[in-house]
Amino acid sequence: MLYKNLFYIFICVTFSTFILSLIFPNLFIYSNIHFMNSHDAATHYNNVLFIISDIANGGIQFWNRYDLTNTFFLQISYGLYTFQNITTSLLFIFINEIFNYEISFHKFYSFFFFFIAIVIRSFGFFLLLKLISNNLLLSIIGTIIANIFFTYHLNLGLVTINLLSYLPLMLYLLLQIFYNFKLKYFTLLIFVFAICVVNSPLMTLGYFYMTIHAFLISLFLFN
Repeated sequence: MLYKNLFYIFICVTFSTFILSLIFPNLFIYSNIHFMNSHDAATHYNNVLFIISDIANGGIQFWNRYDLTNTFFLQISYGLYTFQNITTSLLFIFINEIFNYEISFHKFYSFFFFFIAIVIRSFGFFLLLKLISNNLLLSIIGTIIANIFFTYHLNLGLVTINLLSYLPLMLYLLLQIFYNFKLKYFTLLIFVFAICVVNSPLMTLGYFYMTIHAFLISLFLFN
Protein backbone atom coordinates (compact mmCIF):
# COMPACT_ATOMS: atom_id res chain seq x y z
CA MET A 1 0.00 0.00 0.00
CA LEU A 2 2.83 2.38 0.87
CA TYR A 3 4.64 1.85 -2.42
CA LYS A 4 1.41 2.22 -4.37
CA ASN A 5 0.62 5.51 -2.64
CA LEU A 6 4.14 6.76 -3.31
CA PHE A 7 3.74 5.85 -6.97
CA TYR A 8 0.43 7.72 -7.20
CA ILE A 9 1.96 10.72 -5.45
CA PHE A 10 4.82 10.57 -7.97
CA ILE A 11 2.24 10.77 -10.77
CA CYS A 12 0.62 13.79 -9.10
CA VAL A 13 3.98 15.51 -8.69
CA THR A 14 4.97 14.83 -12.29
CA PHE A 15 1.76 16.13 -13.85
CA SER A 16 1.56 19.09 -11.45
CA THR A 17 5.14 20.13 -12.19
CA PHE A 18 4.63 19.76 -15.93
CA ILE A 19 1.46 21.89 -15.98
CA LEU A 20 2.90 24.49 -13.61
CA SER A 21 5.97 24.69 -15.88
CA LEU A 22 3.65 25.64 -18.72
CA ILE A 23 1.92 28.23 -16.53
CA PHE A 24 5.17 29.62 -15.10
CA PRO A 25 7.75 28.97 -17.86
CA ASN A 26 9.95 31.85 -16.74
CA LEU A 27 10.28 30.19 -13.35
CA PHE A 28 10.56 26.46 -14.04
CA ILE A 29 11.98 26.38 -17.58
CA TYR A 30 13.83 29.57 -18.52
CA SER A 31 14.85 30.59 -14.97
CA ASN A 32 14.76 34.31 -15.77
CA ILE A 33 12.70 35.42 -12.80
CA HIS A 34 14.41 38.17 -10.82
CA PHE A 35 13.82 37.19 -7.17
CA MET A 36 15.28 40.38 -5.77
CA ASN A 37 12.45 42.60 -6.97
CA SER A 38 10.15 41.88 -4.00
CA HIS A 39 10.56 41.19 -0.31
CA ASP A 40 8.94 37.74 -0.18
CA ALA A 41 10.76 36.33 -3.19
CA ALA A 42 14.11 37.70 -2.05
CA THR A 43 13.82 36.32 1.49
CA HIS A 44 14.11 32.61 0.71
CA TYR A 45 16.48 33.25 -2.20
CA ASN A 46 18.96 34.95 0.10
CA ASN A 47 18.41 32.47 2.93
CA VAL A 48 19.23 29.47 0.73
CA LEU A 49 22.34 31.24 -0.51
CA PHE A 50 23.26 32.00 3.11
CA ILE A 51 23.06 28.31 4.07
CA ILE A 52 25.10 27.27 1.03
CA SER A 53 27.82 29.72 2.00
CA ASP A 54 27.84 28.41 5.59
CA ILE A 55 28.18 24.81 4.42
CA ALA A 56 30.66 25.42 1.61
CA ASN A 57 32.86 28.04 3.24
CA GLY A 58 32.00 28.20 6.92
CA GLY A 59 32.26 31.19 9.20
CA ILE A 60 31.40 34.76 8.29
CA GLN A 61 31.50 35.71 4.62
CA PHE A 62 32.16 39.26 3.43
CA TRP A 63 29.14 39.26 1.06
CA ASN A 64 26.80 38.01 3.77
CA ARG A 65 24.21 40.63 4.75
CA TYR A 66 24.04 39.09 8.24
CA ASP A 67 27.73 39.66 9.04
CA LEU A 68 28.20 40.22 12.77
CA THR A 69 24.43 40.45 13.31
CA ASN A 70 22.00 38.13 15.03
CA THR A 71 19.84 35.93 12.79
CA PHE A 72 17.45 35.03 15.63
CA PHE A 73 14.61 37.30 14.47
CA LEU A 74 14.90 36.04 10.91
CA GLN A 75 14.63 32.43 12.13
CA ILE A 76 11.57 32.95 14.35
CA SER A 77 9.77 35.13 11.80
CA TYR A 78 10.37 34.08 8.18
CA GLY A 79 12.50 31.04 8.85
CA LEU A 80 16.13 30.67 7.86
CA TYR A 81 16.87 27.01 8.57
CA THR A 82 13.71 25.52 7.10
CA PHE A 83 13.38 22.06 5.60
CA GLN A 84 12.89 23.53 2.14
CA ASN A 85 15.87 25.88 2.42
CA ILE A 86 18.19 23.23 3.85
CA THR A 87 17.14 20.59 1.31
CA THR A 88 17.63 22.99 -1.60
CA SER A 89 21.06 23.96 -0.27
CA LEU A 90 22.22 20.37 0.25
CA LEU A 91 21.01 19.29 -3.18
CA PHE A 92 22.80 22.20 -4.82
CA ILE A 93 26.07 21.40 -3.04
CA PHE A 94 25.69 17.68 -3.74
CA ILE A 95 25.13 18.16 -7.47
CA ASN A 96 27.90 20.73 -7.86
CA GLU A 97 30.51 19.14 -5.61
CA ILE A 98 29.87 15.41 -6.14
CA PHE A 99 28.90 15.39 -9.81
CA ASN A 100 30.82 18.57 -10.65
CA TYR A 101 27.89 19.68 -12.79
CA GLU A 102 28.48 23.38 -12.09
CA ILE A 103 24.87 24.46 -12.49
CA SER A 104 24.22 28.09 -11.59
CA PHE A 105 22.54 28.75 -8.28
CA HIS A 106 19.83 30.88 -9.87
CA LYS A 107 18.74 28.16 -12.32
CA PHE A 108 18.86 25.48 -9.66
CA TYR A 109 16.87 27.52 -7.14
CA SER A 110 14.26 28.53 -9.73
CA PHE A 111 13.22 24.92 -10.18
CA PHE A 112 14.15 22.81 -7.16
CA PHE A 113 13.09 25.17 -4.38
CA PHE A 114 9.55 25.28 -5.71
CA PHE A 115 9.61 21.63 -6.78
CA ILE A 116 10.24 20.53 -3.18
CA ALA A 117 7.15 22.46 -2.09
CA ILE A 118 5.08 20.75 -4.81
CA VAL A 119 6.21 17.36 -3.50
CA ILE A 120 5.21 18.23 0.07
CA ARG A 121 1.81 19.59 -0.98
CA SER A 122 1.13 16.62 -3.28
CA PHE A 123 1.83 14.23 -0.44
CA GLY A 124 -0.65 16.01 1.84
CA PHE A 125 -3.35 16.64 -0.77
CA PHE A 126 -3.33 13.05 -2.02
CA LEU A 127 -3.66 11.51 1.45
CA LEU A 128 -6.33 14.02 2.43
CA LEU A 129 -8.44 13.52 -0.69
CA LYS A 130 -8.06 9.74 -0.58
CA LEU A 131 -9.27 9.71 3.01
CA ILE A 132 -12.27 11.94 2.23
CA SER A 133 -13.33 10.46 -1.10
CA ASN A 134 -11.98 6.90 -0.90
CA ASN A 135 -11.56 7.17 -4.68
CA LEU A 136 -8.13 6.78 -6.25
CA LEU A 137 -8.80 8.57 -9.53
CA LEU A 138 -10.52 11.47 -7.79
CA SER A 139 -7.61 11.73 -5.36
CA ILE A 140 -5.04 11.94 -8.17
CA ILE A 141 -7.02 14.44 -10.24
CA GLY A 142 -7.93 16.44 -7.13
CA THR A 143 -4.30 16.66 -6.06
CA ILE A 144 -3.23 17.95 -9.47
CA ILE A 145 -6.08 20.49 -9.50
CA ALA A 146 -5.22 21.62 -5.96
CA ASN A 147 -1.57 22.12 -6.91
CA ILE A 148 -2.49 24.12 -10.00
CA PHE A 149 -5.52 26.18 -8.97
CA PHE A 150 -5.61 26.29 -5.16
CA THR A 151 -1.93 26.84 -4.37
CA TYR A 152 -0.56 28.37 -7.58
CA HIS A 153 0.10 31.64 -5.73
CA LEU A 154 2.80 29.93 -3.65
CA ASN A 155 4.86 29.64 -6.84
CA LEU A 156 5.02 33.43 -6.98
CA GLY A 157 7.62 33.29 -4.23
CA LEU A 158 5.52 34.01 -1.15
CA VAL A 159 7.46 33.84 2.08
CA THR A 160 4.94 31.35 3.54
CA ILE A 161 5.56 28.71 0.85
CA ASN A 162 7.59 26.48 3.18
CA LEU A 163 4.88 26.68 5.86
CA LEU A 164 1.60 26.42 3.97
CA SER A 165 2.84 23.41 2.02
CA TYR A 166 2.45 21.35 5.20
CA LEU A 167 -1.16 22.39 5.82
CA PRO A 168 -2.89 19.62 3.75
CA LEU A 169 -0.83 16.99 5.56
CA MET A 170 -1.78 18.45 8.94
CA LEU A 171 -5.48 18.44 8.03
CA TYR A 172 -5.19 14.80 6.96
CA LEU A 173 -3.60 13.85 10.29
CA LEU A 174 -6.27 15.75 12.23
CA LEU A 175 -8.99 13.83 10.39
CA GLN A 176 -7.28 10.53 11.12
CA ILE A 177 -6.98 11.40 14.82
CA PHE A 178 -10.60 12.51 14.99
CA TYR A 179 -12.16 9.50 13.25
CA ASN A 180 -9.56 6.77 13.70
CA PHE A 181 -7.36 7.68 16.64
CA LYS A 182 -4.03 5.89 16.65
CA LEU A 183 -0.80 6.80 18.35
CA LYS A 184 1.10 6.89 15.05
CA TYR A 185 -1.17 9.62 13.65
CA PHE A 186 -0.90 11.67 16.82
CA THR A 187 2.87 11.30 16.81
CA LEU A 188 3.08 12.28 13.14
CA LEU A 189 0.91 15.35 13.79
CA ILE A 190 3.20 16.47 16.61
CA PHE A 191 6.22 15.82 14.37
CA VAL A 192 4.84 17.81 11.41
CA PHE A 193 3.71 20.66 13.65
CA ALA A 194 7.15 20.68 15.31
CA ILE A 195 8.78 21.01 11.87
CA CYS A 196 6.54 23.99 11.12
CA VAL A 197 7.27 25.66 14.46
CA VAL A 198 11.01 25.10 14.11
CA ASN A 199 10.88 26.43 10.54
CA SER A 200 9.22 29.73 11.48
CA PRO A 201 7.48 29.97 14.88
CA LEU A 202 5.76 33.34 14.39
CA MET A 203 4.51 32.43 10.91
CA THR A 204 3.21 29.08 12.15
CA LEU A 205 1.24 30.60 15.01
CA GLY A 206 0.05 33.47 12.85
CA TYR A 207 -1.06 31.57 9.76
CA PHE A 208 -2.18 28.27 11.28
CA TYR A 209 -4.19 29.26 14.32
CA MET A 210 -7.34 30.35 12.47
CA THR A 211 -7.28 27.53 9.92
CA ILE A 212 -6.66 24.76 12.44
CA HIS A 213 -9.22 26.11 14.93
CA ALA A 214 -11.88 26.52 12.24
CA PHE A 215 -11.19 23.00 10.98
CA LEU A 216 -11.45 21.48 14.45
CA ILE A 217 -14.65 23.39 15.28
CA SER A 218 -16.23 22.20 12.02
CA LEU A 219 -15.34 18.60 12.90
CA PHE A 220 -17.00 18.88 16.29
CA LEU A 221 -20.09 20.58 14.85
CA PHE A 222 -20.38 18.03 12.07
CA ASN A 223 -20.51 15.23 14.61
